[in-house]
Amino acid sequence: MKIHIHAPFEVNSSLKELIEKRVQKLTTFYDRIIKADVYLKLEDKKSPDGQVVEINIHLPGKDAFAKEGADSFEKAVAATTTKLERQLKKRKDKLSK
Repeated sequence: MKIHIHAPFEVNSSLKELIEKRVQKLTTFYDRIIKADVYLKLEDKKSPDGQVVEINIHLPGKDAFAKEGADSFEKAVAATTTKLERQLKKRKDKLSK
C-alpha cells in the first residue's frame, strides 16, 4: 500500500513514522487497500481542535474517508484511524455475508 502525506508544512520524521505505522495497521482489518492519502491541516489557531487530519483510503469500489481534529496531530491521527478501523470492519463483515 502506498501512503501519501499532504501538508502545507514540512512533516517531521516522528510524525511521518506514526502516520505510516497507524495507516499500515489498517491492512489487518481490510487487506484490499490500494493507497492512502493523508491530509494534515491547520485550522483556526484559537480553536482547541485546530490540527485536523483527513485520511482517504482508496479501496476497490467505494473509498473510506475519516476526518478528526485535536490539539495535536498525533491525537488526531489516532482518532481518525480508529474511525477508519470501524468502517473497514463493517465493510469486511458485509462482504463476508
